[in-house]
Amino acid sequence: SPAGRSFGKEQELKSTMNRILVTDDERNHLKAINRLFMGHGYVMEFAQNGHQALKKVHDFSPDVVLLDIMMPGIDGYEVCRRLKSDGKTSAIMVLLLSAKSSLDDRLKGYEVGADDYIVKPYDPEELRAKVRILFRLKKAQDELRVLNQNLEKIVEVKTRELVKKERQAIVGQMVQGIIHNLQGPMMVAKGRVEMALRGFRELSEVPEEASDGFQKSVEAVVRNLKKASEAVEKTEVLIQSLLLKSGQEAAEGKRKLKLNDLIVKELNFLDADLSFKHGIKKNLHLDPDVPDITGIYSDFSQVIYNLSLIHI
Repeated sequence: SPAGRSFGKEQELKSTMNRILVTDDERNHLKAINRLFMGHGYVMEFAQNGHQALKKVHDFSPDVVLLDIMMPGIDGYEVCRRLKSDGKTSAIMVLLLSAKSSLDDRLKGYEVGADDYIVKPYDPEELRAKVRILFRLKKAQDELRVLNQNLEKIVEVKTRELVKKERQAIVGQMVQGIIHNLQGPMMVAKGRVEMALRGFRELSEVPEEASDGFQKSVEAVVRNLKKASEAVEKTEVLIQSLLLKSGQEAAEGKRKLKLNDLIVKELNFLDADLSFKHGIKKNLHLDPDVPDITGIYSDFSQVIYNLSLIHI
């Protein structure tokens, strides 16, 4: 309804207006301040003592509190101290109003956390100017707080990303170092096996008069050396796969990936497990039109590995 829309606009307008809580035990002073700020875009609320002010602060959520010092019960100094010592209300700007004009009185106000101090009777324009300045300070303070919160979130996210990348890089470097250290002994073993094979092939060409036992022994050694050679070749393939995999996992950031190639490489890597290679029947049908994807290689390779565990 039109009335509902009008009320909604009014509430929206009030939520964007500056909010002032005025606390003074003299009604005439409250009325004078109300007239002074009326029509200047402020939302006003009033309290006549310290207890009432502390309650209305939580209900009204003011941006600025105009606080008389001399009040019965809780005086303005104590109200200000409580506001500034509470994390929920410490950001509220407090302007103390008092007939006390001595330096000690003003210093006491600043000691309890007041943001400014004005002496009664005050000039109306000076009071309005001080309030405008406090609202500017409050706005800057709020913006700085939001900025700090956003910065903390950004730093937290970036720190997690850096830690993850650093961990991947360290693991990748460690794996590469281990594998590089393995390559030397593997090359020696491969060369020695090939030399032994050549020597035993010559021994296998023995005369017919040689005993059957000797002939069988030679054939058995040759057969075993061939198996050792095959094992060395498989280990070489495994080492190359590990080097490729560790290098990809250590790479920083996301990149374009060919999903079909990734699947084939990961399945070839898993074939190093003989139970997977010979115990699992694999029917691989890949759509050649699968588009490239963007991501981290290790994330997708882990998915392939996890799926393979279901069948092992």
